[in-house]
Order: sequence, then C-alpha cells, then structure tokens
Amino acid sequence: MNEDAESQAKTEAFNRAHNLYWVELVQLKIDTVYVERYRDWLTTWLTRFAIGRAVVSVGALGSWFAGIGHPEVWGAVIVVSQVAEAVVNALPLSTRQKSLSAFALALESILIDALLEWETIHSGEIDAPEITRRRHVLMRLRHETEVKNIPTGLPTKRRFSVLAEREAAAYFETTYNTRPLNEP
Repeated sequence: MNEDAESQAKTEAFNRAHNLYWVELVQLKIDTVYVERYRDWLTTWLTRFAIGRAVVSVGALGSWFAGIGHPEVWGAVIVVSQVAEAVVNALPLSTRQKSLSAFALALESILIDALLEWETIHSGEIDAPEITRRRHVLMRLRHETEVKNIPTGLPTKRRFSVLAEREAAAYFETTYNTRPLNEP
C-alpha cells in the first residue's frame, strides 16, 4: 500500500510538472508570435514614414531644380525633410522596432530549444524534479531576454494578442494535434 501511495505521488508530481512545462511552452509560443507581429507592425509604419520622407524630399528638390515658383514652400519642405531625417532614429518607434527585432530572434531561439526539450519531457525520459528545473531555466531565459531587449516593457495591443493566440493554437494543433491549453 505504501508503494502504491508513493507511486501515485510520483505520477502526480510528474503530471503536474509536465503540465506546467506545457503551459510555459504554449505561452512562450504566444509571446514569440506577439513580439513578431508587433515588430512587423512597427516596421510597416517606419517604412511608410521613410517613403513619405523620401517622396517629400525628392519632390521638393525636383520643384527647386525645375524652378517652379514658391521657393519658400519647397524650402520649408526641404527643411522639414532634413529634420525628419535627423530625428527618425531618435523616435521611440525606431528604437522599439530595433529592440523588438532582437527580442523576437532571441525568443525564437529559446522556443526552438524548448520544443526540443518538450519531446524529451513528453516521452517521459526525465522525472518531475528535472522537468521543474528545465521549466525554471526556460522561464529565467525568457525573463532575462525581455529585460535585456525591452527593459521598459512592451505595451499590450489586443489585436496582436488575439492573433498570437490564434497562430499559436494553429501551430499546436498542426504540430501536436492538440489545442494549446490541452496537454498532448
């Protein structure tokens, strides 16, 4: 009877550690997709801004070169274009986009390693204390990566959260034939 109770306790501990690692893995996938979506959105806006600056600048220079009237207008446009060029790298969007790019790459690398670990965990090759240790390492790596790349934190954009959850769900359904909150 004592052996049965001990065996049941070990099984429960394994199942708990197994489930907690799975939840952490799912959240890591969601976070990775969220950061990628956010980065892509900022990249799009920065590209639009750059194209706008280029069009205005070239248009102003072309007007000046062609000798079209209103020199004060094209002169002001050139000045605005030059100022925009000078401050673009100081804009929070530009800085955040660069940070998000590094963060996305780091999260993807952590996710790749965590997915490999998951195969070992799911196959039952390691025990509950080792699963717990690996989950701790995974959580710490994710935290350290965020602190390094996004020290001020990342605002929540609801639409990116919804997209990230959907994409993660599709990934886990395709890869593991399960919903992400259900354990495979």
